[in-house]
Amino acid sequence: MKRSAKIPPRPARDYLATLSDREITRLLGWRDRRRRRTSAATNGRTSRYVRHWTKEEVKLLGTMPDERLAKLLRRSKGSVQAKRVNMRILACGYTPPRQWNEREVALLGRLPDKEVAARIGCSADAVRMKRKKLKRPYLKPQVRRWTVNEERLLGKYPDQEVARRLGRSLTGVQLRRSRRGLADPRPKVRRWTSAEIKLLGTVSDRELGQRIGRSASAVEGQRLKRGIELQHPKVRRWTGAEDRLLGTAHDEVIAERLGCSAIAVRKRRWRLGIPVCAKPRPRKKSKEHHLLGVLTDREIMRLSGRTRASIKSERRRFGIAPAPSPRFWKRRELKLLGTRPDSEMAQRLGRSKASIQLTRARYGIPAFDPVSRSARKR
Repeated sequence: MKRSAKIPPRPARDYLATLSDREITRLLGWRDRRRRRTSAATNGRTSRYVRHWTKEEVKLLGTMPDERLAKLLRRSKGSVQAKRVNMRILACGYTPPRQWNEREVALLGRLPDKEVAARIGCSADAVRMKRKKLKRPYLKPQVRRWTVNEERLLGKYPDQEVARRLGRSLTGVQLRRSRRGLADPRPKVRRWTSAEIKLLGTVSDRELGQRIGRSASAVEGQRLKRGIELQHPKVRRWTGAEDRLLGTAHDEVIAERLGCSAIAVRKRRWRLGIPVCAKPRPRKKSKEHHLLGVLTDREIMRLSGRTRASIKSERRRFGIAPAPSPRFWKRRELKLLGTRPDSEMAQRLGRSKASIQLTRARYGIPAFDPVSRSARKR
């Protein structure tokens, strides 16, 4: 006999009837969330049920945070929040805006915001927002506005004196003067005299700086600005011909040529953005080195077992030209062998005399004999 499906008890069925399809799916752990329940009221057709709010659930709205109530009622947070807003129920912990009376409003602007907040029992931010809403000025503003009479002093007196007279900070006076585009009447920059300018380039920048009481960088900047060179420079200037040598060989080799250090050559090359030249490594000859250029790359590959690319790279590394590929003999060239002397035939065919002699010996062709040739003609 087939086992019939287990029917849940009546209280469970009543509870499930109040839940939506998604909540039943989550509660029972079903994977197919598109499952629908059928009932006799719909004649076996698929229908979607909406879980209605009960009176007990509505009474709980606003008594606790929406997220906590959603977990308790097994509803979503958005559903609880939407129902609460629809019922015009304030959220839990919400404090309505403060109602200001005439006595409290009269204190705004007459006392500092912090003192007013302490008297009426609210925050200083709330007092400041209410005061700005009513457009009342602050009794002790944090930002002090510049007046026309104060701005007239800028540029006429030093910044320190203006700050002392107006009771402002030195930084505030300097910023205001720079924004107005006014120059400092007593700048700290020391002007160069004609006597100091004449001394530029006569001695080193450091020594001249110690003499006239200036820094070496200031002396160097003024000298370069006027285009004055040192009479006895300790630094060697790079020429165009020396710059063109950089990168053509290793830094140590160029340093030996120019008579300077390798560090100076390296720094100059970095400054000009020239890539380094690889240091030449000692060339080790392989066992098949004597065959390079004598035999073709294909023949060396067959004898040594190396790849053709390796043989080609080794040959280029030592600057050896490739061996000429073998020139095959044609039939018309073979027919001419022995009809003329070997030297004459070599010039005619563009081959060496030894090649013609070897080919004749290989095919058994006798050498040219003018006596036998004339006898045959007779």
